[in-house]
Amino acid sequence: MVAHQTKGLHLYLITLARGDEQIHEAPAVIIVKEDVPPVRTSGRDMKIRVWPLQPRRSCCHKRTLDLGCDNLGWRIVMFPWGRNNSLVVIRAVSLSLCGAYGVTMRKIIIDTDPGQDDAIAILTALGSPEELDVIGITTVGGNVPLDLTTKNALMMVELAKRTDVPVVAGHPGPKGRRLVTAEYVHGETGLDGVGRPDPTITVTPGFAPDFIIEQLEAHDAVTLCPLGPLTNIADVLEQRPDLAAKVEQIVLMGGGHFEGGNVTPVAEFNIYVDPAAAATVFASGIDIVVMPLDVTHKARTSPARIAAFRDQGTDATLSAAGMLSFAERFDIERYGFEGGPLHDPCVVAYLIEPDIFTGRLCNVEIETESRLTRGTTVVDWWGATKRPKNAWVANDLDSDRFFALLADRIGRL
Repeated sequence: MVAHQTKGLHLYLITLARGDEQIHEAPAVIIVKEDVPPVRTSGRDMKIRVWPLQPRRSCCHKRTLDLGCDNLGWRIVMFPWGRNNSLVVIRAVSLSLCGAYGVTMRKIIIDTDPGQDDAIAILTALGSPEELDVIGITTVGGNVPLDLTTKNALMMVELAKRTDVPVVAGHPGPKGRRLVTAEYVHGETGLDGVGRPDPTITVTPGFAPDFIIEQLEAHDAVTLCPLGPLTNIADVLEQRPDLAAKVEQIVLMGGGHFEGGNVTPVAEFNIYVDPAAAATVFASGIDIVVMPLDVTHKARTSPARIAAFRDQGTDATLSAAGMLSFAERFDIERYGFEGGPLHDPCVVAYLIEPDIFTGRLCNVEIETESRLTRGTTVVDWWGATKRPKNAWVANDLDSDRFFALLADRIGRL
């Protein structure tokens, strides 16, 4: 939640909920009529005027909401479609301060271990410059070793013709643990199926955690988008816990609840590779959005969806089609799916069109010790404990909108 914003025009990501179920999430321009009181202060009312942003349209549709502030968040007292006191603003993330004639895009850093699905996520982000300012891509050992994840990230930046975006290498693996990789899914290169030459550009000098720290110091707010093991992100938070306040949001792919795991019966790959790092991130107090296997397993390819990329005939869309065709074979064989799930692009799709997804606020803890369950994301979906809710966890999506968005944005490159 956002506190102590001054009068004027602001851009927020507003999340409304009924109980624990999210019912609406969308960017909204807000005129704040008075200073916003701290979220934990009760008994004070404020009035704001809200214009939900219409996708790909220059005009906005005016809505007026009266809000009361209590210790649960900003309670909706009056809603445009009728009075409903059960609606609560569970999150109001400030995306940027904006002028009367435009909106500043969200600054993001993609932390990644490409992987075909990481590559699709990177291309989608680079094809969305109106919404996302990709100020850097950092790499980590994960799906394949660090030299290959870095090479693959450079390849995607070059493919997207966005060589202005720095690529900085990070940790080769978790501290004190052997790196677990996934060539059995992604192939020996991590990008089998892409069929492209080696990149001609080179990695930006430096070390990924140091780069992230520098960017957080340089900007008022940055969203971190981890698509792989959380080693780099945890290192930043351990070195500079004070910079957590500069992280607007962490939107990550990792974990699973109802779906269990994909590398052990209960652990998803990104969390399993470095559970200690994941525990650090989830304990940080930063606003976290999680795209677990529960939602990514519903974002499955099909011949028609892959054809939507191939038929556009550009370098980027043909490469995307090749990667999707290669990557789906593993999950089709293991799960019996008709297509392969796209995990990491869910992160970028959420940043562009968050209302594609539904989910709820939960407490999420990470198992770091057990021989059988190490790397498990313990998601308190039903509120069985009294532990504080520290993450918004997605569990469903509009898969048609999701794939249409990816094809559209990669088609722009």
